[in-house]
Amino acid sequence: QVRAGALELLAELGDEQSVEIAKKAIESDSAYNVIAAGLQALIVLDSTQALQYGKKLEKDDNPSILSALASLYARSGDASSLPFFEKNFSRVQTYDAIGLIESYQILAAKLDFSTAMAAMEKLQKLGLDQTQSQWHRFAAIRSINDMRNEYNQRAKQTDDAAAKEALQQRVN
Repeated sequence: QVRAGALELLAELGDEQSVEIAKKAIESDSAYNVIAAGLQALIVLDSTQALQYGKKLEKDDNPSILSALASLYARSGDASSLPFFEKNFSRVQTYDAIGLIESYQILAAKLDFSTAMAAMEKLQKLGLDQTQSQWHRFAAIRSINDMRNEYNQRAKQTDDAAAKEALQQRVN
């Protein structure tokens, strides 16, 4: 806990030495929460290097690491990260599912409309699947609602009446 907390503080400082310390934590620490904290620090300090380290950690199924990766990929805005989330929906349990699914929605909302709608369809299936945990279903339905609210807000902000109506019809 102490090492993970120290990494969080170093990320707030934002100096060059903190990058090296975060990388060392990811590479050599055995505690998952420290590795995850190192990745979270690297996300803040150097997102390019964080993406490189993130790719190396994708095979890990530890919830702390999956959460850090979800945060990283949600920030990236890269559609190629969507399969990471979809693959890991079933690997996270309890409260961890909420963060992973929320990050998926955040990423999807940054992408083109058709990709975002495909992600919403996957969330809808997840949310309606009674074999999923209550955490998964809750997070999926909440994320769909958040995405709908996001697109309604975008529609309100556009000046193009035709685009506004088309967007509202697609989302509602």
